[in-house]
Amino acid sequence: MSTMLRDPEELQRMVGWDRDLTIQPEERARLRSYIDFQLAAAGLSAPKHVDTTGQFNAGIFESLKQKNRLLAEHRAPIDSRIESFLNTYFSSEVGDAPLRLPSQSLTLDRHGMARELSLPADGDQYETDIVRSYRCHNGILNNPKADRRTTAGTFHVVQG
Repeated sequence: MSTMLRDPEELQRMVGWDRDLTIQPEERARLRSYIDFQLAAAGLSAPKHVDTTGQFNAGIFESLKQKNRLLAEHRAPIDSRIESFLNTYFSSEVGDAPLRLPSQSLTLDRHGMARELSLPADGDQYETDIVRSYRCHNGILNNPKADRRTTAGTFHVVQG
């Protein structure tokens, strides 16, 4: 039996992504509702219209809030390593007050969450004087105004 996947639908199911669902407005609205709910449960900025009694019941919402409170001081191994590096590197600057990464976080546990959170909820593009960003079916396209990645022979070395 071959380990190669021959069916694209099977691959999509295995990685938790369905291209057709990413383009359906009702699926995007459902994902947006899930994100808003998770943000509210984590105590992060969430829209005021989050319904904690409708699609998700109040018991689940309170349980998530309690879990987030209990885990607020738990540091993921990567966070501990980053904090350790920052405190070592900036030891002469921080003194006795160690640098800490934010303890409130959001776990992106569903495909498409990063894509939804990367741009404002009310639009599919964002533009400033230095970058233009667009929401695509498979992610976000960022076009910096001064993109130098194609400049041949450019290499910068810095210290610190």
